[in-house]
Amino acid sequence: MLQARLYPHIPVRAAVLQIQARQKARQKLPHWWAQPGVLMPPPLSVEQASSEETARYKARLLYQRWQQAGPEQGNQLADLTGGMGLDSWAFSQHFEQVAYVEQQQELSQLAAYNFGQLGSSNISVYSLTAEAFLQQLKNPFAVLYLDPHRRDDAKNKVVRLQDCQPNVVALLPLLLQKARQVWVKASPMLDIKGALAELQQQAAEVQVVALRGEVKELLFRLEREQEPDPLITAVNLPAEGEAALFSFRYSEEVRSAPLTALPGQYLYDPGAAVRKAGAFKLPAERFGLKKLHPHSHLYTADQLVPHFPGRSFRLQAISRADKRSWAGCCPGGGCT
Repeated sequence: MLQARLYPHIPVRAAVLQIQARQKARQKLPHWWAQPGVLMPPPLSVEQASSEETARYKARLLYQRWQQAGPEQGNQLADLTGGMGLDSWAFSQHFEQVAYVEQQQELSQLAAYNFGQLGSSNISVYSLTAEAFLQQLKNPFAVLYLDPHRRDDAKNKVVRLQDCQPNVVALLPLLLQKARQVWVKASPMLDIKGALAELQQQAAEVQVVALRGEVKELLFRLEREQEPDPLITAVNLPAEGEAALFSFRYSEEVRSAPLTALPGQYLYDPGAAVRKAGAFKLPAERFGLKKLHPHSHLYTADQLVPHFPGRSFRLQAISRADKRSWAGCCPGGGCT
């Protein structure tokens, strides 16, 4: 940037922004990064975007749920909040036709160009607001997807669905009129039970998606029939191997009454997605464990339980919480 005057034939500022954005995308968006013709949005947009791993998981999930519902309305999906186009691109790997909808013209033009570079010829681009696209839509889509913008008019961060743009709660009747399934992505900070109340029992399923132990997003599947006790699934996408899933309903969690016990040979710490989903008692019951205390979220057992959705530890010693007891409990000296 400091030597930009030496290269008058190069848009140096634009080039530097591309370099910065591609540096951020290298780990987060490896497929996009590997395509030299792809132009990245501003670095902040790349930083705030979903990762390819979560985008691919969402695409598989939505396609599976569409298949399970019975493909009566065709293999079509509309992404009503297209943004940089990552989710639309992932959806295009499974759905025959994808509509990318984005109100910011610069973003939609950039996305259209990148879809061409990525070979995604089955994506149609619309420079419209989500509301305008829905109003002019004559034939319903099989699936609608929204990732509402979490900023208000004053650019302050918001979390509740009714405070985001577009307002999913206000659009709910129109959304359910225009599609058999509606999926909404929300902030991992959102209170799930509060959101279910906002959505007026139209949520049939909630997915809490974590990537390598960190909760990244919440997904709500909305359908026309009301569901007072939706399916809740905690998902952890590991660096390698299959995703770890834990599914339940809140009615099961309420009925669960696990026993408590002093620490056994093994200690179990449920993953972040399980805790965010609100499964505090059921994991103990499902895996034959006992809680250390009724209000603790740690479990124990005398045997190693495979496939537990979280971390497992083998206890080497039990000590009082004072320095004198700690001094001899670890090889080589005191513990920290």
